[in-house]
Amino acid sequence: MAKHPKTEEGNTRHVGAPTPGTIVTVAVEPGRRVEKGATLPSLEAMKMESVLLAERDSVVKTVYVKPGDTVSAKGLLAEFD
Repeated sequence: MAKHPKTEEGNTRHVGAPTPGTIVTVAVEPGRRVEKGATLPSLEAMKMESVLLAERDSVVKTVYVKPGDTVSAKGLLAEFD
């Protein structure tokens, strides 16, 4: 499993993996403005794909993953400004 930073508890700027899994798609890039409900990375765990959605309007600061990466639960996937 690749080593990725973990989300900080209560940090609303972090997007973390809800479960361990493999990144399938990454629909954002640094500097991109996203609206609430926009698709962020998607993750496959136990043959089920979970699509993560933006919880608010923001700008993507950093993306920590790429398709094929393996992440742990609470692994940091992306960060907003």
